[in-house]
Amino acid sequence: MSKNGGRSYTAGLRILDLKDVANGKLSEVASLDIMPNDDSAEFEGVWSIFPYYNSGSVAVAGINGTLYVVRPNL
Repeated sequence: MSKNGGRSYTAGLRILDLKDVANGKLSEVASLDIMPNDDSAEFEGVWSIFPYYNSGSVAVAGINGTLYVVRPNL
């Protein structure tokens, strides 16, 4: 797996502010790193993110079977 592909898994959940995307600007406003001690290009970390709950909760499923449910306070 390429370094970029692996990094996307181990980087965890990243929430970006899109309000200035028309000008090519994105800013990270929240994150959840489920593997804070590992940013390697391995097949580890986040498998899936489901941000579509009406409650505002976000489910983050780890490749190792963990499940995090968070509610970002934006």
